[in-house]
Amino acid sequence: MPSPDMLTVCSVAFAATFILLTVLAVMMRLLIILFPARKEEFDPATLAALAVAVESTYPGRKIVRIEREP
Repeated sequence: MPSPDMLTVCSVAFAATFILLTVLAVMMRLLIILFPARKEEFDPATLAALAVAVESTYPGRKIVRIEREP
């Protein structure tokens, strides 16, 4: 039985990788559709951590307003 040449082996490996990545992309898309990200506001623990970080980095400064970027 003749052994497969290098071009055939590389082609099969490329095709298998392409198919695997396509399947994973479809699965990720389905998971994103089934479980969308929650749109939550800042919780008090996050706000307190930010206030402590700002106070320790810039003494005497306070957070006045926090805005979420779109």
